[in-house]
This record gives sequence, structure tokens and C-alpha cells, in this order.
Amino acid sequence: MAEVIGIVGLAIAVFDQFLKLGDKTIETIQCVRTFAEDLKDASETIRREQGIAKALNYLLFEKSPKYGGQMLFEQYDEEAQRFILSVVGELVDALESAAKLLDTSPPSPLPAADLQRSGLSSHAGTLSSSITLTEDKTNRAGLTFFERTSSSASLRRKLRWSFYDKKRAKDIIDRYAKLNGHLYRVVQLNSFASGIGVDLQHLENMKQSRAAQELGFDETASLQLLAREAALGMAANFEVSDGWMSTIEDGRQVEGRFVTFVNEGRPYLQDTCEYKLPSISDGIDNQTRSRLNGLAALLQQPKEQIFRIPKCIGWKYLPSTKDIAFIFESPGNPHASQPQSLLHLLSMPEFKPTLQAKFQLAYSLAKSISQLQMVQWLHESLRSENILFFPPPQGGSPDTVALSEPWVFGFDFSRPENFFSYGFADSEPERDIYRHPERQGNPTAMFSKWHDIYSLGVMLLEIGIWEPAIQQEHPRDQFKNMKTPEDRKNRLVKVARKRLPPKMGGKYSDLVVRCLTGNFDVGDDTKGDIKLQQAFRSQVIEALGRVLESI
Repeated sequence: MAEVIGIVGLAIAVFDQFLKLGDKTIETIQCVRTFAEDLKDASETIRREQGIAKALNYLLFEKSPKYGGQMLFEQYDEEAQRFILSVVGELVDALESAAKLLDTSPPSPLPAADLQRSGLSSHAGTLSSSITLTEDKTNRAGLTFFERTSSSASLRRKLRWSFYDKKRAKDIIDRYAKLNGHLYRVVQLNSFASGIGVDLQHLENMKQSRAAQELGFDETASLQLLAREAALGMAANFEVSDGWMSTIEDGRQVEGRFVTFVNEGRPYLQDTCEYKLPSISDGIDNQTRSRLNGLAALLQQPKEQIFRIPKCIGWKYLPSTKDIAFIFESPGNPHASQPQSLLHLLSMPEFKPTLQAKFQLAYSLAKSISQLQMVQWLHESLRSENILFFPPPQGGSPDTVALSEPWVFGFDFSRPENFFSYGFADSEPERDIYRHPERQGNPTAMFSKWHDIYSLGVMLLEIGIWEPAIQQEHPRDQFKNMKTPEDRKNRLVKVARKRLPPKMGGKYSDLVVRCLTGNFDVGDDTKGDIKLQQAFRSQVIEALGRVLESI
């Protein structure tokens, strides 16, 4: 216990040093005119990141009655505490490097009057009061009047700043911003994916804390609280009125599953989900109604853009087809062309996305799944037919589709993780191919985060080779004829290892294989699968992000 207390004290001290260094760096840049001009964007970056860092500091180390007078930091396990301390240590190193570099770089040019008072003007005789360093008195080397009359040592320092130190300072500050973003994600993950993330007192604190609100953690807490209510059947009724249905009847069908329509001048989209009624039932049973209301409540809750899920208005049972219709606010324009699914785009030979566009799409989808899992939410129906792209307001050809802005639909089996679900039997190869072997045909295991990651891996494979997964079967060995689900998985893994490296690179191939095989080197995980989520972020999301930066 003494060692843990020592970690807390050390973390507070190091965090305090980190904040002071950040403020000092901002002050240095602002006080020196050369820096203020050359590092204007960097100064804004530090100012923004310092705001996040101060909110994190307040959130982590303020004692709260919600934790029995302890700090949030003390609720984390020792491994998480040490990891946060190591990240803050890296931040201190980055800022110390920036501070040292800025302190030894050249000062800003001074007006002529100041030069005369300092005696520096003697190198050029008497300077007129109208002559300043900003005047265009340059030689062929592009040096100002002052630079031509200064000492060679000062000139070398200025040239060094122009050609070397300025870039190095920007690189250090960029590293600082990335590390600070990493710290934000570590605190977020440990606050919501760990054991304390399901504690009611903790969630209420995260919803009400001003620091948590500044960080956007209150939205995540609200989602988890709604998930608890949904699991207990406490969600409000979100069944839409019959009046909506007459409006939907005038809509336009999209790829069989979706319908776009306009109501009171605003665009909406209906996502039609098959609902398998018990043979003795003529309508929605109470348990299913409760589940639908819980799901609609989650889908209606305001969410960060990273979720890539539009706002849900509600649901409606369609007796004629025995389907469920979920109604969403459409991200598209009512006067633009129709949305298109990822599956549709994959099947268009004329649509050839750039390498960067494919990586951006993979990155967006991976972040969306990670965010869903952090709030203990399982999708269960991740397939390329459920990923939609909406054209820009002016419409245009398929080439105008922004692959970096996918929207996730298909929530027919989606649920909070603590809902018990084995799912329905479904042996359609076009859908089964996206399911983990344990979930194909008659499911043999309860749905888990691993299964959504597998489905993502299938979509990442499709994005890399830009072909539907169902087309990856061998002519003599079709998916529907394979003996076991493992055979289907092995076929996809083989395709990933063979076809992805020349198209997307070895790193992309490796992360797709990890998603398909579940090989994240995770053992002895927590109830919330926090180690899996950390590994997924580092080995998939961050790996995709690094490649994107290099393109």
C-alpha cells in the first residue's frame, strides 16, 4: 500500500511539473517575436493541449466524496497508475526539450532606437530613427541590414534557427501534442472500460464533474448510464407514431434495406431490420419492446463524431413485412443523390479509391468500433452493407464520395454488453462471412468484443483489396461448401497475407490478420477487456494513424 501511495504522490509532482513547463513554453513563445511569428500554430497547439492537460489534472487528482474522499487516480489499479505516470514522464521530457531549445535560440530583432541605446548601431554608423529591422534593406543572400552588421556568431545562430532549430521545435511540440492525446485516451479508457467504469457513483461523478465535461467524458458517462437503464428495462418508449409511416411510404428505397424520405423539410433515413417473431406471437413481445426502447435510447443520445452514428428518432414495427424500422436523422442533403453502402462501392469496378482514402476509411471504422466498445456497447451486425456514405450537398458522381466519413447503421442485434444474447441462427453466406466462427450458423458462444473486432477485420480486408469478402472464395472451395467456420476464417487470413502486402503494405496486412485471428497477445484480461481494448488501440488504430501520417 505504501508503494501505491508513493506512485500517487510522484504522479501529482510530475504532472505539476508538466503543467508548469507547458505554461512556461507558451510564455517563452509569446515573449519572443521571432518565435511568435515562426511558431504561431505551435503556440496555439500548446495552449489547446494545456487546457486538456489541466482538466485531466483536476479530474485525476481532485479528492471527491464519490470516491470516499479519494482521487480518481487512486481508483485505477497499480498497473494503470504506473502507465499514466510513464506517459506524463514522456510529456515532461518533450517540454523540457522544447524549453531548452527555445531558450538557446536567437532573440527577436529589436527596433533601431533600441539598437542605438545598446551601442550595436556603431557597426553601421548613425542610424536614422526611421530605419528598423523590418525595412527591406537586403543583400543578395537575403539578410536584413541588422544581420549584415551583426557578429558572425549571431548570424550563425539565426541561420541555425531558420534552417534547423525551428523545424526541431515544431517537431518537439507535435510530439507533445501526440503524447498529450495519448494521455487523454489512456485516462478515458481506464475511466470507462475498467471496473470503476461500471460503478454508478463513478459514472454520476463523470457526468457532473466540470473537468469531465471539459474533456467530453460526460457524454461517455451518459451513454453508460443509459446502457444500464436499458439493461434493466428502464428506457422510455421510443416507438414513433403512425404518422411517420405515411411519410416513409413516399420515400426512396436504397439497396433494399434503407429508405430515404423527407419530413417537414428535414431528411431522414429508415433502416429496416428483420425481426424474427416467435411462432405463437402476432406482434412485439414486452421483452423485445424493452430492448428496442433501450437501443433507441442509446442511438438517440448525443455522441461524439468519432462514433459515426447519426441520431435515432425511434423505431416502428412493420406488421406487413414483420420488420423493425429504425428512423435516423440523415447526415445527407434531401436534394442530393442517394447514399451508397460500402458493399455497393466495393462492387463498382469504375470506383478506384486512392491509397490514402482507403487508409482513412479503415482508420475511421476502427475508431468507431473502439469507441463503441469503450462504452460497453456491441454492434453484432458489422458488415459492409451497413456502412453508408452520403454524397455532398451538391451531389455528383460516386467519385465525390468521402470515404473518410462513413456512417454506421445495421443495429438490428446491437445491445449493451451486459444484455444476454446468443443471437438467431443465420446461415446466409453473404452475412455469415462477416461473423466470427463462434457466431456462424447456430451461435455457440455469447457475443463479445472479439466478435466485433473479427467483423471489422473482414471489412478491413475488403477495403484493402477493394472487393467484397464473399468473392474471396476459391472456385473449387466455395464458402457455403466449407466444412467448418474455421475453414472460412482461414481462407480470409490466407487472402489477407497474400493479397494485402502489395496493395496496402505489410503493416496493414499484419493488423488485419490480428483482427481475424484475435492474436493481440492479451492474457489474464479484466472483466471489461481493458487490455484487449488497449491492444486494439495500439496495434490497430495507432498503427493505421502512423501510416496515414506518412502518406
